[in-house]
Amino acid sequence: MNSSRNTSHFLQSLFREIGIIASRPIYFIVLVAIPLFTIIFLSTIFGNGKIENVPVGVVDYTESQLSQQIIEKLEASAVLDISGRRYSSEKEAHIAMQKMEIYGFLIIPHEFDKQLYSGKKPSLTYCYQKSILATGEEVNGAFLKVLSSVAAGFIVESVMAGGVAEQQAKAVALPVEGISHPLYNHNLDFTVYITYPFIFVFLQILIIILTVYVLGRDKASPENIGGKLFPYFIIFSLYALVTNLVCFGLLGIPIRENLFMISAAGVMVVAASISMGVIIALFIPNYSIAVSIASMYGALGATMCGVTFPIEQMFGAVQALSYLFPIRYFTLIYHNIIYLNLPAEESIIPIAALAAFIVAPLLIPSKRRAYLLQRESKFRQLPTIYGVILIVLGGTVGYGLLYNVLYMPNKLKEVPIAVVDGSNTPVSREFIRYVNATEGVEVESNIPDIRQAGELLEDNRVRGIIYIPGDFASRIYKGEGGAYSLFGTTSSLLYYLTIQESTTAAMMELNSHTRQQMIRQLPPEALLTLSQAPQIEIKGIPLYNKEGGYADFLIPAVLIVALFQTMLMAAGVYRGASSRKWETMSAMRSVTGFTSLYFMLSLFVIGVVPLLFNLPNIGNPLYIFPFILLFLFATAIFATLLSSFYTDSESVNLIVPFFSVGLIFISGISFPREAMPLFWQATYYLLPCAPAITGYIKLNSMGADIVAASHEIYTLVVQCFIYGTILYTVCRTKKAGPTDQPSDYLL
Repeated sequence: MNSSRNTSHFLQSLFREIGIIASRPIYFIVLVAIPLFTIIFLSTIFGNGKIENVPVGVVDYTESQLSQQIIEKLEASAVLDISGRRYSSEKEAHIAMQKMEIYGFLIIPHEFDKQLYSGKKPSLTYCYQKSILATGEEVNGAFLKVLSSVAAGFIVESVMAGGVAEQQAKAVALPVEGISHPLYNHNLDFTVYITYPFIFVFLQILIIILTVYVLGRDKASPENIGGKLFPYFIIFSLYALVTNLVCFGLLGIPIRENLFMISAAGVMVVAASISMGVIIALFIPNYSIAVSIASMYGALGATMCGVTFPIEQMFGAVQALSYLFPIRYFTLIYHNIIYLNLPAEESIIPIAALAAFIVAPLLIPSKRRAYLLQRESKFRQLPTIYGVILIVLGGTVGYGLLYNVLYMPNKLKEVPIAVVDGSNTPVSREFIRYVNATEGVEVESNIPDIRQAGELLEDNRVRGIIYIPGDFASRIYKGEGGAYSLFGTTSSLLYYLTIQESTTAAMMELNSHTRQQMIRQLPPEALLTLSQAPQIEIKGIPLYNKEGGYADFLIPAVLIVALFQTMLMAAGVYRGASSRKWETMSAMRSVTGFTSLYFMLSLFVIGVVPLLFNLPNIGNPLYIFPFILLFLFATAIFATLLSSFYTDSESVNLIVPFFSVGLIFISGISFPREAMPLFWQATYYLLPCAPAITGYIKLNSMGADIVAASHEIYTLVVQCFIYGTILYTVCRTKKAGPTDQPSDYLL
């Protein structure tokens, strides 16, 4: 009897919810438009997935045939794009870098040829900016590779002129070289690295907020929660399967096996996200506040998933916090299957954790669930201003402090690696000491068997393997050149970049020491020509984020996004709860009020937070804060315009938080805008947030003057004019005065 009644309630709730979905336009947006946009956006924004053709410049004080040959070698690089970007001085090149017209530049000094052939050792210095972290590292690596080959070429030619064979000459120039093997994602393709997991990050934000919205929407007594939420589970599970089809089929992201397992994990994270939405709805009594908290919790999943900055490198308390997010367990399963090709049983713990999230609401007795949902109605009369305050303060001051704590380690240190020393000679042990002495890595294990090292990698006890072959030392002593192999995980790009940077530094140190020993073995004729060989010193100078800190790179953008998004949400909640439509004067008051309020908040978020956490802060406040004021004014106009289309105080929270990570991508600080398809490059100009991010980084992180940010200033001024005109037109065409109470049947 009870079973029959429960089935009847389930079906009644199910069909009623389907009817609501079909009748209200907002559900088309959140169930069709936004998920499809997510898949299309993340599948296409990274272009071919590689950081290529990055604009760089040259300051050529010599303008000789030799300097032209060096420039031609740079132009042959797939990463660097010079395209005639020649500057007359370093100052001019620095200005171009501050304008983000280039990401690095080479300096060929005065009388370079004369110094080179007169026995002196001139420097080829290149500067690269690391405020755009991944792009800066690619530029650094490309410059170093090309210029090192140029320098080695002079040594090879000189030694060969002394009668030494080409192979031995190359070994003298480069006694030891490294061969890098990025595991799984061999080309360091951003599509492989970001697209698949972040589609689920975006979807879980939407699912959690939508669940709270659905449960808080009806003011009547609570119905069967399962029937009410079942349509959303089916819809988003289908999107999870479509994501697999797009990523592993159309995009060609390689998956060796376990497609069924990863599909099941996608469905489980959908169900777990719904469960988290249920828990938030049950334990946060006020509907508006619950939706706001759900949006903040969902957005934090982008950090807590561990795709961009490894969770293991965060503080212990933050690591523990990450396990309160279902998306974290999905990422662990994804990494086990995609990167390590482990069987399903190796993911039993994260699978069990997702299952625990799914069943958690069911452990609450049904009467208690009913009471918790009914209890909300007693608190519905709380003034809307409480929700607005939570969004404004929690999303700006709270996020500004929280994200700095999350990324407080800033830079990866002591990444564990294993070394397989098949040589076991003084020179190989010296190399291992050099590696272990770097800040970035720590040799966790030195074992003779590559299989054992592979097992450590599979168990996540190490993040990379250095393999030194048995003939490493003998090849060096024979003048044939030794080589080691680096196998690094790409589950986090930062892991691979850190290991590669550390091993390269150790290799250069070993080469400097070993080259002197090899020179002594050369015949007298070769020694004579080598002593006369032109020698070049290569210097790389990182600018603006010299330590390569992840927080130094990301947090400035996060602060701008927080100001932008929370203003959109606060304006939507405030206006959606009102029973009056915008009039021209009330819209102007809204723009003025939000601009003033947020400018005061920005004094703390932009002025104090960077000082508290030692973030980049080398700009002139007389440039920064007028720019921030312009950005906030443009945002206030846009937020007021957008809020005129909302008719309840919560629907804005369904849409706006979803775009947080996407706004950072569009700004071009994670992946160069020049490498994106033209369509996504154009979206940069649609919202105030994207130009504000790049303008703020220029003025604050790079210390540029206001002229360097002129492009962003013009963009924001044009946005103010266009969106202001549209807002004025909307206010004039809408009849002022009381309207019906807000209805969920409208957007």
